Amino acid sequence: MPIRQPFYLNADNLSSATAVFLDAALTMCAPDGFYSDGNIVRELVDCVLLPLQQCPNCCSQPCTSWHVVGNSGPFTLKYGRCGTPNGVVIEDYLDETIVDICVIYGDVPNIIRGNAELTINQNCGCCAGPCETWSITNVTESVTVSYTDCDGTPKNILVNVGFTGGMCILSGTFPTIDTGAAIVQFDSCDCID
Repeated sequence: MPIRQPFYLNADNLSSATAVFLDAALTMCAPDGFYSDGNIVRELVDCVLLPLQQCPNCCSQPCTSWHVVGNSGPFTLKYGRCGTPNGVVIEDYLDETIVDICVIYGDVPNIIRGNAELTINQNCGCCAGPCETWSITNVTESVTVSYTDCDGTPKNILVNVGFTGGMCILSGTFPTIDTGAAIVQFDSCDCID
């Protein structure tokens, strides 16, 4: 499952970096795994980034759409809901429920009580519309964020310390932190004015 949190590079971009770190001082190496900027993917092994890989088939979306059908009594689902601060929710449903839910990419809804049928609607992404709302929080130093707005125009914004807010981006793309430290995360499908 993709983890969206601040990571630090020992270069200006993922292409030219040789390692990924958890701290700005570059003293704590990030865990082994795959890291992406949305265009390329590189695997980190023992604090060394392996050669870059183009990622045409990777899902850059943080969510997966699931279709839920319950027709044999009440049931309860537990799943990681996209855009929820803590991620995990437990929801009770009544008889004859048909609903689509937006689940954190890589998570699988769990029926903890009753019976229901779960199928994936869309493996990569939940949003049917052209736009998504993403938030910027925990800005500890001024950051620059790049993204593509809902009209398809590339944007680069400067965000000051203490800022908490959102941006409307084009579905199928996601924002990147170019400089500084902050958390950028998916909030919801469509854009909230």
